[in-house]
Amino acid sequence: MMQAGRAASVVACVIAFAVNLSIVGAVTLERDVVALKLFREEVQDRGMYWSGIVSNWQGGGADGADDPCGYEWKGKWEGVECRDQEHLPKDVPRVVTNIHMTDSRLTGPVPLALTLLSNLTEIDMDGNQIEGPLNPYMGCLENLKELDLANNSLSGTVPTEWRFLTQLVENEIENNPNLSGCLPKGLPPTKTVCRTVDGKPFCELIGSIYFDTSIVAFCQDFPEITKKCATPELVREFINRGKPYQEYFQSGSEKDLLQSGEQAND
Repeated sequence: MMQAGRAASVVACVIAFAVNLSIVGAVTLERDVVALKLFREEVQDRGMYWSGIVSNWQGGGADGADDPCGYEWKGKWEGVECRDQEHLPKDVPRVVTNIHMTDSRLTGPVPLALTLLSNLTEIDMDGNQIEGPLNPYMGCLENLKELDLANNSLSGTVPTEWRFLTQLVENEIENNPNLSGCLPKGLPPTKTVCRTVDGKPFCELIGSIYFDTSIVAFCQDFPEITKKCATPELVREFINRGKPYQEYFQSGSEKDLLQSGEQAND
């Protein structure tokens, strides 16, 4: 056990060095700082709209430390929020809770590094040009309550691993015409909720919203699967190799990716 602990510490140090962290004195959990640095590296070359957001992901903390959840965090790391932690003692690390990047012309797949932020309760990337397959590793975001990827250009099927999102209340993936297949059992059902607003009845859909897609309904089967979660090492290897998302997700094996990387470095 002690050897395993030392090995984990060494890996964490290597990852921190690889993304050029400055976290001395930061109040943000180191894991989340590492994740956001990898996120930035993954998307910064996708074009001006991504780079316009992530190029300013730095500072925010004491003595210039990279601190997205620092005491003055609001607005310093665009699209990143650390909500409802103001009451915590100062010695308790803060975590990233919300990613909000809507109507920003963002392109490419949903970033793999996003799935390292395991305390996320909301992801809202509505109204962009996000494309490609959905990320199966998002099934590890067990605190996620709201997911909005509507009005993009996503394709493929909804990963079976998403059924592990047991806290999810809103799953909005509508207006992605190239999404197909069925919704895994375990995702929130579609419901109509009505209430009175300004003295008038108002009804809306909640749960899994998937109109204007090619998704037919909820899946009938419930296959046995193992939850697969990304790691900083995996994301680093992924960025270094630049493997296409489609190929990677279809292979479904992080072990294959890492082994391939090791062989390429021999």
